[in-house]
Amino acid sequence: ESAKAKLKRLQAELLDAEDALAETRRDREDDIRSEGYDTLGDNLDQALQDTLDEVTYNAKKQEEVISHMLDNVVNRYQDAYGKIQSIINGTGFTLSNPKSKPKSRNPPTLIQATSNLSKYQKPKIY
Repeated sequence: ESAKAKLKRLQAELLDAEDALAETRRDREDDIRSEGYDTLGDNLDQALQDTLDEVTYNAKKQEEVISHMLDNVVNRYQDAYGKIQSIINGTGFTLSNPKSKPKSRNPPTLIQATSNLSKYQKPKIY
């Protein structure tokens, strides 16, 4: 074969090889981008799950705190009611159910009832 024909054939092969190389580079770039997007997606999914877990944990903790606070309030009301009941019992007055008979036929006078109050402590204000 002649030198010109051989040169032309080699140039054509070179052109084909350059096209193949360019295509291989594009494919490799696409693969790298795809892997990057996959990794980014996985990282975002994990970050979202972590955030959801943290929000769920915090919500449970808030529920526990609120429940504890409400229990304390109820206990304080029960304590206050108990102290009030104790003071009332100490005065000689009795609280009765309207359907039941009163416990005392001769309730103390106001002076007798208030004189018993001095032995009780003043309630604490929280």
